[in-house]
Amino acid sequence: MTLGFCSIRLQRAGFLLQAEFSLPEKGVLGIFGHSGSGKTTLLRCLAGLEQNVQGRIEVQGKTWLDENTCLSSQQRAIGYVFQEGRLFPHLSVSGNLDYGASRTPKNSDTIKREYLYQLLNIAHLLKRYPQQLYGGEKQRVAIGRALLTSPQMLLLDEPLASLDESRKQEILPYLETLHEELSIPMLYVSHNLDEMLRLCDSMLVMVQGQVEYQGDLHEVLVSPRSPLAKVELAAAVLEGTVSKQEKNFVISTVHTVNGNVFQVPGLMPIGKHVRLIVFASDVSLSEHRATQSSILNIIEGRVSAVLDKKDGRVLLQINCNNDIVLSLISVKSFERLALVLNKKIYIQVKAVVTKKQ
Repeated sequence: MTLGFCSIRLQRAGFLLQAEFSLPEKGVLGIFGHSGSGKTTLLRCLAGLEQNVQGRIEVQGKTWLDENTCLSSQQRAIGYVFQEGRLFPHLSVSGNLDYGASRTPKNSDTIKREYLYQLLNIAHLLKRYPQQLYGGEKQRVAIGRALLTSPQMLLLDEPLASLDESRKQEILPYLETLHEELSIPMLYVSHNLDEMLRLCDSMLVMVQGQVEYQGDLHEVLVSPRSPLAKVELAAAVLEGTVSKQEKNFVISTVHTVNGNVFQVPGLMPIGKHVRLIVFASDVSLSEHRATQSSILNIIEGRVSAVLDKKDGRVLLQINCNNDIVLSLISVKSFERLALVLNKKIYIQVKAVVTKKQ
C-alpha cells in the first residue's frame, strides 16, 4: 500500500530534477545521495517550497500538483524539519510548540502533548528560548513543532547535518523512537549511509537529479542493479528476533527471519525484534567451517553475485538461506579461493551492529 505518488520535474540553470517515485503509507523513506544530487530540492518540491515545479503529486487521493493545481505549502498536510531547526527566536519552546499546534487542521487526529514531550524528552525545556538550547535540543523541539501540526507526512531535511558526532548519537535514538512509536510516514534526507541503515525502511537513491533506484532497504543495499552495492558503501541489513541471553558474556542470540543464528554484543529482551547491520568489510570468507576461531558468527552460504571490483578489492553477494549479506575481500583472496557463482562458502562475521525495533 502507498500513501501517494510523485512525478516531479524542475529545470534550473545547469540542473534538471526529474524524479518519479511512490510515497510509503508508513515507515521511513530515505532520500540518499551525494551533495548536489537533488535530495533537498526534491523534498522542497514535495513540500510546495519551490516555484515552477511541473508534474503530478497525489497524496491520499488528493491532488497537490498537476497541470491545473498547485497547493501552497500551508495547504499540504506536511511537517517540515529543516537542517538547522529554524525555531522562532522570539518565542519560548512552549511558544514554538503552540505555533505548530495552531496549524493543525480542524477535525485532525492530534498527538497528545504530554506523550510527545516524553517521546522527545523536551518537557524540561518548555520555558527556555532557542538561544538557550544546544543543537540537539533545538532539533528535538523542531521535530515536536512539526508533529504538532498533525501532518500526513513528516519531512526531515538532513536534521543531523549541523550537529557534531556526539550530538548526532544523542538525537538518533529519539528519531528511532519516533519511527517505532508513530504511524506517520517520514521522508528522511541524508548523505550519511549510517543514518539510513538505522532509520529507514525503504530508500530512494538520487544521482544528478534523477531517482537512480527505489526499493526497500534490504534490496537497495544488496541488489546488483543498485548504485549502493559498491565497494565504498557496502553493507547489508537483516531482520531478526532475540531468542537467548548469555548474561555472563553480555551477548544476545538473534534468529533471523530465515533461520540463521547470530550472536551479538549486549543484552536485549528475549522476543525483541532487532535489525542487524552487517558491513561487508566485517565479513570474511572460508572454504571450510572453522572449529577453533574467535569469530562467533560462521554461517554457510553460496556466492550469488559479483557486485563490484575496485582498487584490488571485490564485493560479493552471499546468499545464506535467503539472508543476503555482502563480503568485501581482496582480489588475491578471491582468486585464491577460486570463487565462482553458486560455490559453497562460509561467511565469518567479525562484527554486527544492532538497531532495536
